[in-house]
Amino acid sequence: MPNKLNKVKHVVVLMLENRSFDHLLGYLKALGIKPAIDGLTGTETIPTDPVLGTGPVTVSPTAANTDPDPDAGHEIADVSRQFYAQVNLNFPPGGPMNGFIASYAGQSPAPANAGDIMKCVHPTRIPALAELATRFCVCDRWFASVPGSTWPNRMFAHAATSDGAVTNVVNLVFRPTIFDTLSLAGREWRIYYHDLPQAVLFASLFAEWIVAPNMYRFRLFPQRWKKDLAGSRCRLPAYTFVEPRYFTLGTLQANDQHPSHSIARADRLVRAVYEPLRASPWGAHSMLVIVHDEHGGTYDHRFPDPPTVSPDGLSQMPPFNFTRYGARVPAVIVSPWASDGVCSDLYDHASIPATLAKRFGLLPLTARDQAANSLGGCLTRTQPRLSAADAPLKLTAAALRLSGAHRNALDPRKRPLSPLQSALVRLADHIRIPLEDRSKVRPLARIRTEQQGAEFVNERVRALVRATTPRPKPRARSPRGSARAGRRQAR
Repeated sequence: MPNKLNKVKHVVVLMLENRSFDHLLGYLKALGIKPAIDGLTGTETIPTDPVLGTGPVTVSPTAANTDPDPDAGHEIADVSRQFYAQVNLNFPPGGPMNGFIASYAGQSPAPANAGDIMKCVHPTRIPALAELATRFCVCDRWFASVPGSTWPNRMFAHAATSDGAVTNVVNLVFRPTIFDTLSLAGREWRIYYHDLPQAVLFASLFAEWIVAPNMYRFRLFPQRWKKDLAGSRCRLPAYTFVEPRYFTLGTLQANDQHPSHSIARADRLVRAVYEPLRASPWGAHSMLVIVHDEHGGTYDHRFPDPPTVSPDGLSQMPPFNFTRYGARVPAVIVSPWASDGVCSDLYDHASIPATLAKRFGLLPLTARDQAANSLGGCLTRTQPRLSAADAPLKLTAAALRLSGAHRNALDPRKRPLSPLQSALVRLADHIRIPLEDRSKVRPLARIRTEQQGAEFVNERVRALVRATTPRPKPRARSPRGSARAGRRQAR
């Protein structure tokens, strides 16, 4: 069946954090909500590490709003152990996917019960994403691009390569991105963010953001997204990328879904992206992609076969050669042309630039996006869904209730920085503001907790926004007004 990618004028991607497909969407199958997906039956069982001396553990839909806590391992060695129950950086085919509990047991701090990693999310905890997954298209063969951590996977979404990195590196990357190729083709793009856009790890994006952090192509999501879509003077660009909030600071709660941040707050972000887009004039010509960057160490039953191609032959950790995907991640495609079923085409994050290249006539960035499938396979309806019955105008808001014990455990004043947050703090330290006294900038050595990291990132970005926001020109007084002022002064 021919796809309708040519009907799409606006692609919007919301990329969340660190959840596997089975962990977040697997129970859509087990509960009979979306039985066609390659999800969970509810009987999947893996053994524990023999050292623990306990029996096997079966999956369950009992993950709490802040599970898993503590965070599971998701560096390349952790992922290898989850796939094979041992570390093997060659990543051979056919891993049994039976090392999740053993890997989680080895975390520091150690979990109270390593079997908790088998807890998955009941759809009622994520009502917005669950409804979109039910109404629209679920991709059940979308794998992370790298069996590693957040940054290399996000880099594949932007550049179809991580420049050989398999972990969170902070040096600015001088590689072309899909944003650069869109600009060269005369196509507009935009990045909406909350606290700090991780995408500015790329030097070309950093250079643009540092000049205009809340105008033009970079915009603060809470201030601008809904307003931009409702305004008659603002047009949605060809490509929009949305980044979540990575830190909790006071009432500004993290909504990235990175464990152990609230599952519900991220689901509310899904709702906050979807509803204004659906109500806007551009919703009828859009494709919203909701996807996670990597699995975050949470359970998934499917090994990432087949192998893939190296984007550029680079690797900072041989023998890993970038020919094996990471674990499956949740992916939902929302569009008037999206099917209401399941797309089992093979995807990874390089499919995002591959889709944009195919739709807008761009050249590939690397061998990976050149080989990747575009998302056109998800757009198979012969007639668009434009009514509220086919495409809901409103989604249910996820419940935010936390017990006192959970609130205390998640207190950002007590929690150490995660590896992702630590990398974001170091990225924020790259900000330089003219005439600023650097001796007054908080030293990185004094930033150890999430609260301190959030304060630092907030201080740096707010200072940048202030320094780059044009000040309104003073209004010129009319001659009549000046004469009145003169008479008042004389009196």
